[in-house]
Parts: sequence; C-alpha cells; structure tokens
Amino acid sequence: MPIDHEHDSAAGLLLNIAVPNLHPDAKKVTLLPLGKNAQDAIAAQNEKLAASRNGYGLKGGRQFTDAAKVRVEYEVKGIQWRRRSSR
Repeated sequence: MPIDHEHDSAAGLLLNIAVPNLHPDAKKVTLLPLGKNAQDAIAAQNEKLAASRNGYGLKGGRQFTDAAKVRVEYEVKGIQWRRRSSR
C-alpha cells in the first residue's frame, strides 16, 4: 500500500494508520472524493476557524477541519469484502 499523504491530514490518518491497522492484508485501498456538500462545509468551517484565530490576534500555528474517505478491498477466508471508511 503506497503511503503518499502526510500523517497530519485525514487522508494520511486513514491511509497510514487506520487502514493498515484494521486491514493489514488489504488488496486495494482507494482514496474517494468527498461530496460537494462535505467540501463546502469544510471550507466554511475553516474560514470560521481562521477568522476566530485572527480575531484573537493569534499568529502561526494550525487549526483546521479536514475529512477523507477511503474504500478498502480485502479478503477474509476466501470471501471478498469492500468497505468504506471516513474520518
């Protein structure tokens, strides 16, 4: 399973930590796109967080909302499974 996302993102958490621990023998792991509603909600929340942080005069640091969704395909006792996970 290729690891090409940072650990401090939702995708990185799923791809680097959650999926390998839950399904170490996964045959295929696919990063799925988020729906438009989810993307819009995340963008709105991140704008609120930035405005709040700036309002308090805070400089530097990071505070953000993130989400990711993956599909994991694996086999258990000869049975093919496909499962979606999000974070």
